Amino acid sequence: MADNAKIRLNKVLRELNISLDRAVDFLNGKGHDVEARPTTKISDDVYQVLLDEFQTDKSKKLHLRKLERKNVRKRRQFEFNW
Repeated sequence: MADNAKIRLNKVLRELNISLDRAVDFLNGKGHDVEARPTTKISDDVYQVLLDEFQTDKSKKLHLRKLERKNVRKRRQFEFNW
């Protein structure tokens, strides 16, 4: 696995908005032997497996960020007009 390792697991966890335990349990269930450490490096294939499974979590995270930004803008506009 070390030959093919490209990306650290903690970066993927932040990107997909999932916990370390959730990712490791899922990958171990799919037959991928992954250490439960955030600094573990994973291959592009393992990354794709996570992406395929947890893409909706990433989409939710991005959607929430957009809503949050929109609310901040509205709040600033309200304060400015007040």
